[in-house]
Amino acid sequence: MKAKTNSPRKARTYRSPLREERATQTRERILEGLVRVMAKNGIAELSVPLIAREAGVSVPSVYRYFPTKRRLVAALDEYAHRKGSFDFSEFSPIETPDDLANIIPTTFQRRESIAPTLSAAMSSGLGYAIRQPEFKQRTKYLAHALRPATRHLKSKEAGWMIDIVLILNSHACVRAFKDYLGLNTQEAAKRVAWAIRTLARGASSQNGRKRL
Repeated sequence: MKAKTNSPRKARTYRSPLREERATQTRERILEGLVRVMAKNGIAELSVPLIAREAGVSVPSVYRYFPTKRRLVAALDEYAHRKGSFDFSEFSPIETPDDLANIIPTTFQRRESIAPTLSAAMSSGLGYAIRQPEFKQRTKYLAHALRPATRHLKSKEAGWMIDIVLILNSHACVRAFKDYLGLNTQEAAKRVAWAIRTLARGASSQNGRKRL
């Protein structure tokens, strides 16, 4: 009778909370380094050694967490959202221009909370390219919310109105009110909400149609 052989035990995977915390911190430092590089240089071609130097880590460490530049750029998009960006899907259904105007104070506060360095980085050429899907998605939400006001406009004019509201609800607009007029976020939001409502009423009253 053959002796029963014991099958080899599977090695347990040990997860060290301290190691995981350090890995998270290193990953964050790399992304912060990337943001600073983009804010300073506005470069579209990323230099991993420059990012590593800015982050205070080795070049192999950058590649350990982000094997490709594509992975690094994708992580930057998630990082930017985590630090203050957002999309309209986070809010209750936005069905009318009034719904849109009502959330302006909240969106302006969120935009104002974005750190200047991150704002500069996301305004660079690469940052703009990263944000293209975000802009397209935001435009869809605006088009839906403004539909009650634009449905009687020509297609070109409806597009113009959506473009204008997109800019009015941008981080650059928040900064412009502060830099040019010295207005705080709350006062700037009041003016933009008023402008959206006024534009919507004006558009809906064209050709003698009833105002909203």
